[in-house]
Amino acid sequence: MLRRGRPEDEDAAIKLLLETYARTRVYQFKMRADEIRMRQLRRRVEQARAEGDEKAAAEHLKKMLDFEIEAYIERIHHYPTEVRYKYELGKRYFMARRFDEAVPVLQQARNDPKNRMACLSLIAQCFYQKGYYDQAINVLLEGIKAYPIEGDEVSKDLHYWLARAYEAAGQTEAAIQTYGQIIQWDYNYRGGDARQRLQAAQQGRKPEAGQ
Repeated sequence: MLRRGRPEDEDAAIKLLLETYARTRVYQFKMRADEIRMRQLRRRVEQARAEGDEKAAAEHLKKMLDFEIEAYIERIHHYPTEVRYKYELGKRYFMARRFDEAVPVLQQARNDPKNRMACLSLIAQCFYQKGYYDQAINVLLEGIKAYPIEGDEVSKDLHYWLARAYEAAGQTEAAIQTYGQIIQWDYNYRGGDARQRLQAAQQGRKPEAGQ
């Protein structure tokens, strides 16, 4: 059914999987049905965006996130020690701007070495969105100190949000230094946003004594 890629076949597959789950209580069947449903919802978001219908895209995105959040909550209930599901749940909370719910889940998920840096970045971004700039800075500095590679995508992401947090906290000199490090690695990072923020920070910087 799924190989043909037709929505009606996907719906039939979901129905069959859910019926099998109801009969056997084997949770993997429910998970498989949820994965198909997630793919359908994601496809609707992408299609609306491709058509330039931002209102429809936003509506489909909300439906997708609501469904995925409930699915991952259920998975955590069945597999409470599986931290990657906590990371996925925390990421969906973040995407839904449910920051107060995202932070504690991501704090648990960061114990997984595979997703540790992604969790720290998202935790810091939650703090940033809440206006907790000092906390965002501390989390990002923790991540940068622990991450052994400089200049890759993970490193640039951590430094970018550190610079944003410094900027928001009024620590202009630290923001300038951090944006400067980013453009040394990637001059056009985020479509030039880091460079533009560096220029704006420099222009707004008060002259030091003697200048």
